[in-house]
Amino acid sequence: MSEEATERRARWVQDESEIAELAALVVDPAREQLIICITKQPALDQPMIDPDAVAAELGDRADVWVVTESGDAWALTEALPPKIDVYGGAVRAWAPIPAGKEPYPSDHPQWTVFSPDDAPRVMEQILAFVNLADNPPPEFGSESMATVTAVRKAGAELTLASGHPAFASNQHLVQHGEVYHAREILEVGQEIKVRVGPWHAQAAKVSVSMRDFAPEPWERLEEVYNVGDVVDGVVIRLQPYGAFVELLPGAEGLLHLSKISDQYVEYVEDFLAPGDRVTVRLLSLDGYNRKAEMSIVDVRGDAPLPPASVYPGGPPWLPDSPEAFEDEPESEVAGHYQQQRERDDRPARDGDDSADRAADASASGPDEIALLKTQLAELQERLESVEQERAKLAEELSALRQ
Repeated sequence: MSEEATERRARWVQDESEIAELAALVVDPAREQLIICITKQPALDQPMIDPDAVAAELGDRADVWVVTESGDAWALTEALPPKIDVYGGAVRAWAPIPAGKEPYPSDHPQWTVFSPDDAPRVMEQILAFVNLADNPPPEFGSESMATVTAVRKAGAELTLASGHPAFASNQHLVQHGEVYHAREILEVGQEIKVRVGPWHAQAAKVSVSMRDFAPEPWERLEEVYNVGDVVDGVVIRLQPYGAFVELLPGAEGLLHLSKISDQYVEYVEDFLAPGDRVTVRLLSLDGYNRKAEMSIVDVRGDAPLPPASVYPGGPPWLPDSPEAFEDEPESEVAGHYQQQRERDDRPARDGDDSADRAADASASGPDEIALLKTQLAELQERLESVEQERAKLAEELSALRQ
């Protein structure tokens, strides 16, 4: 694109009349073109993202405006509907606003540019939003098939049938229970049905949920296990009369005190700890009443069946060995597999995994970072709004004193 075209596309606001023109364009129901507005931090001379580069990249798909003066930014805020203004150091995209429709901030995303090095990330998200206008994702609340493209600590990345990138957080992978790592539930290449949620501009992905289509855990247990089977589970909590062992996320059964060891068991905590992986024999399985009873004593050396999968055709929810996650630090899989250790001459998993889970949470992946940046941007926007309100009140107080 020529320099002349680039300059034409990136329009730098010069005076209040152009602010009024921009505000009128934003709310004009006849507008069909996207508008990108770039501002700068008050202490800087230029925006931290190059407006001409943005304009050159977007071409005719969006009009790029630049507001650099604080007074102009305040005037623009006063002229626009609430919550779709743009604050210093940020970039706002204004999609067309149909007549009679109240503008929602989520329809007009705003990105904070944290530093010049952060500009490529913001540019990527601006492009994703502009592409979204050309190819909208499936309707909010609709069903869609999706293919898993990556599994993370915080959830799974997917591609919808429409081609849009999507993300399902761990709490949206199953109906019940806690998921420590998406690899317990899904594997790359797996096809799954999802419920379409909102588009998140900061992460440049559609949020989706599988909860509506997840198998009921007790029904799934009865599909894959029978009374008498030897299976693996994870101790999730202790009681004076025994321990509760999770057999699938959301399905747990009782390991009674008398079934823990051939030795005399006075205190359960002398033999088991939350997080222990144990091999048990199923003594009863009642999916209708959501109850199961099991025994370690009755295993008698029999090998356990392969761990069940949460979804038919999915991966086992418990890995067979630490090598299953050999590409990740140990802390990333601490939720359901820790190094074996000896206790009372019995193989077991390490005890309370809370420290490992805390370390796991501190090692944020790219989607968690994007989420944190989104939250930070929202807080900055709220702070700016409070500052605006404070300034207005100060002006009113000054006028009253005069």
